[in-house]
Amino acid sequence: MVKDQLSKAVKTLILEEPFYGLFIVGLNKTYRKDIPTAGVSQNGIGVQLAINPDYFDALNADERKGLLKHEILHISFGHLLVRDLYGDKQLFNVAADLEINQYIKSSCLPEGGLTLESFPELKLPVKAGTKVYYDILIDAKKNSTSPSLDKLLDQMDGASCYCHSTWDEFDNLPESEKKLIKKQIEHQIKEVAQQT
Repeated sequence: MVKDQLSKAVKTLILEEPFYGLFIVGLNKTYRKDIPTAGVSQNGIGVQLAINPDYFDALNADERKGLLKHEILHISFGHLLVRDLYGDKQLFNVAADLEINQYIKSSCLPEGGLTLESFPELKLPVKAGTKVYYDILIDAKKNSTSPSLDKLLDQMDGASCYCHSTWDEFDNLPESEKKLIKKQIEHQIKEVAQQT
């Protein structure tokens, strides 16, 4: 049943946003109950989509589409391979989500999906990039200037929905392996771009 739901979501993306749909078609998919939601995990010198079938089943059609686009955006923006350059992994995860969720319709974000409006007191700039958001969040955390960030970080301590746990597989990889994965991703992006 989950495979059928995934297939429907991919077909919808192919029709509505071909780049994302075709990118997903070319990815290996794996179903894992050891992750809370979904994520991108390592697959040799490439990446694959890892999905918790129970979580995916509980989403509506728009949220499934949004989730798939969310994961492709993380791949396309290179978040998997740069996370270990940031000292605070939690805040990097939040900053990365803030960046990419701006490219997803709010109706397609699952409950709890982070947006710039999640932190109204920070007045985050639009489409400023993960590093900018990370720096703002680090400052807000140090100075306790964001009650909504403090609340989110408390929630994250007890939950793994924002933790991108599958990204741990990419942390501390040798530089040579990261280069191979990066080249593989760039090749996939180029191929899909040519098809669309």
